[in-house]
Amino acid sequence: MSEFDRYVFIDESGNDGMLVEGDGTSSHYVLAGIVVAPGDLQGVRQHFYRVKGERFPQAKEMKSEFIGNNNERRRVVLLDLVHPNYSLYLLVVDKLRLESKGFQYPKSFVKCLVDRLISEVLRDAPNACVRCDDIKNADFMAEFKRYIFRQHPVGLLDSWDFDFVHSGSEICVQAADVIAGSVARCWERARQSPMSDEFMHILEGHIDKGVFATFPRPKGSYVHEMTMEESGNYSEAVERRALDEAYRFIDRHGASEDRERKAQVEFAKALLEYNYLQSRSSWLSTEDLRQRYRDRFGEDLGDQKLRGIIGSLRDAGLLITSRSAGGYKLPTCEADLYEFLNNYNSKIAPMVVRIRKARETIKRATDTQLDILAKQEFENLRRAVNATPEWKMHKGVKFLDEEESIE
Repeated sequence: MSEFDRYVFIDESGNDGMLVEGDGTSSHYVLAGIVVAPGDLQGVRQHFYRVKGERFPQAKEMKSEFIGNNNERRRVVLLDLVHPNYSLYLLVVDKLRLESKGFQYPKSFVKCLVDRLISEVLRDAPNACVRCDDIKNADFMAEFKRYIFRQHPVGLLDSWDFDFVHSGSEICVQAADVIAGSVARCWERARQSPMSDEFMHILEGHIDKGVFATFPRPKGSYVHEMTMEESGNYSEAVERRALDEAYRFIDRHGASEDRERKAQVEFAKALLEYNYLQSRSSWLSTEDLRQRYRDRFGEDLGDQKLRGIIGSLRDAGLLITSRSAGGYKLPTCEADLYEFLNNYNSKIAPMVVRIRKARETIKRATDTQLDILAKQEFENLRRAVNATPEWKMHKGVKFLDEEESIE
């Protein structure tokens, strides 16, 4: 039995350092790691050798540069490289968004980014044997090995290994080269392939079993910033529908003796009254709703129960918007609807991301044997998580930590 629980083969695409203009430069730097279990290594190697013999018969190695701009040939090679017994760990670096000064030094650039990919691998396979294509010269590779073992010391429990290997002697590194170069052509600003989505779809099964990450972490927001037009654009159609739904609910349930239904009716009346008495841009505060509840029922109302009453009204079809700063109203314009969506998107979207991360981590830890969303009760949640693949969700950006300073 092998002393290692995984074998990992890493290659890169793109120039190191911050140069992005001129011959031989790139806007992105891509690292691809092919990760294989010991029992599958021989079969995966044999598969890659067959691909090389069929698709690169005259070349000493498989290389992405030998495919160049021939998108159809690249598609065919990627299809041939597909094999059920390996996973992919990908790191896509947008060099135009790097800010730390250390990245301008090629050695620091390579050390930091290769270490990031290795860190992801060791998190899932602490006893991995990692082999990386030769980088620069012998002195740098010796320096890099010292650096990487300082970052991840070998211990009694985690007896991992790292070294460089010439790609000509390792077919799995050659396959990583082709994959890294193909992924780069899905992201490069100046030479993005028109078949980029198809390339990523071909690799998607391998990515699902591994990791897809971008760096630096995107600073995007879950909040839509309203334009002046959206903020001031009154919509009679939106307001009329909101009023009609509130009146319809009160007419249907106004005579109910049920305590919860009475509370819902009181809130619907409060929202209607506020719509008529206040300006369209103002919001009914939660304290106003609590006071109305106290006046009607003689007791205090907690946050959870208050939200439950609002939720029940929404379930009944009422259009009630809310905002992160607090308050409720019947919508009167487009901006009110975006306030509502911003409030929920800032909560729901990160939750879906966390569930996605937990699911991926457990699947990797169990060799995809355990999918925590496989139960029938989680079908809708599973659909939400599966709706957009990780790589597509961030096309143009994973969940690594924020960019760090490097020496």
